[in-house]
Amino acid sequence: MTLNNKIGASADRTLPPERWDMIKQDVIERAHAERGRALRAAAAWVVNGACGLLRSAVKAYTAWLERRRAIRELNAFDNRSLWDIGINRSEIESAVRDWDPTRIPRGVARQRPRVAPYGAVNRPVTKRAA
Repeated sequence: MTLNNKIGASADRTLPPERWDMIKQDVIERAHAERGRALRAAAAWVVNGACGLLRSAVKAYTAWLERRRAIRELNAFDNRSLWDIGINRSEIESAVRDWDPTRIPRGVARQRPRVAPYGAVNRPVTKRAA
């Protein structure tokens, strides 16, 4: 039996059955070790994912509890105190859940920016006497 010259002369020799058994046993042992490493990595991934999910659930639950506590506290205020804060009783939940810092509170006059009249490009805007 002759093989390609690319493989070499040692490829023509056959291995004894004992050597084949040793090689086969070595391959099986390495495959078992690699399989164990892969299973441990997969188990670690599952555990880390479960811990992350549990962490995020606990974080969401504590945030919900904090919002409920704030709503309870604001509901305990009288209308005058709520007015001083700038909200009324119907806005308590939305103020706690998604407060908009750009919101203009009720009772505050909106100030418009002073704009030069059309055509007055480079002149400064001045106050006119009444």
